[in-house]
Amino acid sequence: MKRWLIFLFMIVGFTGILWGESCSVKLTISNITVEKGTLYISVYNSKESFKKKDFFVLKKILATAETQNITIEVPYGEYVFSLFQDENSNGKLDTKIFGIPKEKVGISNYNGKGIPGGFDSLKLAINTPFVTIPIKLTEI
Repeated sequence: MKRWLIFLFMIVGFTGILWGESCSVKLTISNITVEKGTLYISVYNSKESFKKKDFFVLKKILATAETQNITIEVPYGEYVFSLFQDENSNGKLDTKIFGIPKEKVGISNYNGKGIPGGFDSLKLAINTPFVTIPIKLTEI
């Protein structure tokens, strides 16, 4: 019986190593214009993917409340979480001159002031089973 328990604990322990560990990231999105369009949530896992807008995960949810939560499962790593509210429901982020967004945006590690930085300044290290990240949508 003792050997069986040791074997069982070894299998359970190695499963996390073999399959990699993942995290449930809960994004708490605030300052949403209620019932106006869709929220697009993009997750980037490298400098290259962020620069090319080649997202790791893309989620879409309807803007139904001023504050909304969404949970995304990701493997441990470094990520940038980028959002925009498509208020006119045309499926894209509308921009002004020089690419400045017309619609509300939110980015992890961004305080809403000035021009957002690159991947390195916006990334968050995800290395625990559960993380909550507050992101406030702002007009730039």
